Amino acid sequence: DTEKILQHLQQAAEGKQFLVVEEMGNPQLRRTWYETVYNPIQDEYGKVTGVAVFSRDITERKRAENELIRTN
Repeated sequence: DTEKILQHLQQAAEGKQFLVVEEMGNPQLRRTWYETVYNPIQDEYGKVTGVAVFSRDITERKRAENELIRTN
């Protein structure tokens, strides 16, 4: 998971704004679904000076979606 996150951060550092939905965590314990938004932070000249990351746990939503799919 660390490698995926580093790739996402690199993309945002290059100026790309995007959202990803992915499952993360220890596969032998518990995996958690996250919806994460990556936003480059730019100065007044358009140069990327940082990255803002907002992440939300959507595990319950994904479980409900999967249950609906399974029952249909």
